[in-house]
Amino acid sequence: MGFSWELNPLEWNDAKIKSNIDAAFLAANNKNVPFVFHVNLEWIYKTTTVIDESWKEWSDWSGTKKNDFWVDWSICDGNRQPTQLGPRMAFNNPSVRTMLATKIELIKARIADRLALYPATSSLFIGVDTSWETGYVRDCKTYTPAVGSGCATCTGGQLPAYQALHNAGYNSSSFPGDETDSSFNTALRNIAADYLGFVTAQFSLNGTNKLAKSKVFTHILVLADNSLSQRRQPVIEGPASTSTSAISGFSTNDHTLAIFNRVKSAVGATNNWVIAEAYRSHYSAARTLVKENLPHTITQPFSAGLQTPNFVVLYTWDLDFYVGGVLNAALVNQLKALFNQPAVVPVYHYWNNSDHYYSQDNIPAGFLGYTFQQQLGYFASSLSANTKAIHRYFNGADHYYTIDYIPQGFLGYSYEGILAYVLITPPSGDTNWTQLHQYFNASTGHHIYTTDYDPDGFSGFAYQKALGYIKKP
Repeated sequence: MGFSWELNPLEWNDAKIKSNIDAAFLAANNKNVPFVFHVNLEWIYKTTTVIDESWKEWSDWSGTKKNDFWVDWSICDGNRQPTQLGPRMAFNNPSVRTMLATKIELIKARIADRLALYPATSSLFIGVDTSWETGYVRDCKTYTPAVGSGCATCTGGQLPAYQALHNAGYNSSSFPGDETDSSFNTALRNIAADYLGFVTAQFSLNGTNKLAKSKVFTHILVLADNSLSQRRQPVIEGPASTSTSAISGFSTNDHTLAIFNRVKSAVGATNNWVIAEAYRSHYSAARTLVKENLPHTITQPFSAGLQTPNFVVLYTWDLDFYVGGVLNAALVNQLKALFNQPAVVPVYHYWNNSDHYYSQDNIPAGFLGYTFQQQLGYFASSLSANTKAIHRYFNGADHYYTIDYIPQGFLGYSYEGILAYVLITPPSGDTNWTQLHQYFNASTGHHIYTTDYDPDGFSGFAYQKALGYIKKP
């Protein structure tokens, strides 16, 4: 477990940026815990002294600007909402980009300075999760702030990002479709995606003290009919950029499979991804993050073919980490168990009416006379102190799997390679891991492997032994 430290470079002066970076490195060094910087690349709060009128988005083609800011948060139907919605800044405004490039250089230089001062933090510094909240919303034409327990309302339609569209070459007579048209949303999404590419390039490709691409997480956001419904924002698929090899996602409810599929598409085989913000589902205020939402969020990636994320940033307003000033050890241990998951790969079962064959290849149509049976489970993907390799052998009729490594083969079986890895000991408190059992049919000479345990055997197969632990499909 570690921590995320937020930076607001467009709202803070240089001294405040440096002092926050210093504090994060000092804490990580003293406590020996990993950490990440969550870099907000918009301005949000009215306290800012940086933003001037030229940065604000137009609310119509004439250049009229909205002047509301987010000044506080309220609780509405058990969910947090901003009491006022602020105007967005124009992401393609040249002055915005000039200032941001300067601020990012300051951030990179300070990170390099602190890494030199605290060498032990080089293995603790995960990177920067950047472009937070980047995307286009539609400002409300009429917005009634939340008062007390009442809900904020957005009426009279919504206003798009006219200034950014103007900067991109559009005007009132050359317009990218109707405000509800897909081409209109595409135009806004392209502007935001371009901004993401610009930001990640500033961290990893441009200037000095460049960060490794694997340490620059491009932030995307999914808002699906959640508590901030007025801030409807198209999903930014991630820029077509060479400036990052990592990605992060934020979903405010437990319907997160869509974002994981997008993450999978964006990161490809790297699996270098994170959940940037996670907290309880908005559907029920009584639903707790640890008991329901977060485990669901963590297991969803397996359905999308992803490994466990590099890290998860938790919003803590729903979690009682401290009770009466005392650390809630049970909660901390529960979270540790939840995230202490080895990287896994799926393994599938095939059969040709005699031989049982297992592979990481998913071929529902079958192959070479073998028909697809089912997914056997998830195996560990690499060797560690808590894993054992499962080696595959073949004698021309039967495939045999064992933890024994005999490269020259044995008893007519030739060595074919490693299938995957099993755990020696399952993660503490995680019931999703179960033993893999081996059975043998002496009459046919075939082996079968399953998570079903039957000491008496079945259908002519006699029980032989357990090989280790795999994760249930």
